[in-house]
Amino acid sequence: MYVVVSPDGVDLEEPDDCGRFHLVARDVGADEVAGALSGFGALEGDRAWIEQEALRTLAEGRVPDDWDDRFDAMVAHAATQGWVDDDGRVQAHVEWEG
Repeated sequence: MYVVVSPDGVDLEEPDDCGRFHLVARDVGADEVAGALSGFGALEGDRAWIEQEALRTLAEGRVPDDWDDRFDAMVAHAATQGWVDDDGRVQAHVEWEG
């Protein structure tokens, strides 16, 4: 799964794919990404920190019943790598497009 920030807003693409996670900044700069994440995440250079609940909300109604378990496993693995902060936000590498 990956978060897309574009001039159209924020969306979650391929929400059923719990094997990878990143953020794509499409045709926007750092200021626009920071603004779009306000309230559920933060931008720090080429990393973004996204609240788990925001990801669950964006995926709601778009994923199969086993998604919660697979998402929890993804977050647990991320935590072992240091990719979950003290507030439980998940780190996403930012890919800049456009």
